[in-house]
Amino acid sequence: MGEFFSRDNIHPGMMSFHPSGFPHGPHPKALAAGLKMERKATDEVAVMIDTRDALSVAPQAEEVEWPAYVDSWKG
Repeated sequence: MGEFFSRDNIHPGMMSFHPSGFPHGPHPKALAAGLKMERKATDEVAVMIDTRDALSVAPQAEEVEWPAYVDSWKG
């Protein structure tokens, strides 16, 4: 439903890719909202996939990448 709890600007169908050892989440805004208990519930499904071997990004995925995503974590 587009109400992903751990950060803003994540919309239905989006995917994020976090290489091994790269710390992430929750986004500072989401953490602040969680501490204030602003939401009573979420309507979401999130899937995390852990792999033994490294993954590669296909050229098709690079065509729809949000290049500023990495900077969206900055305060």
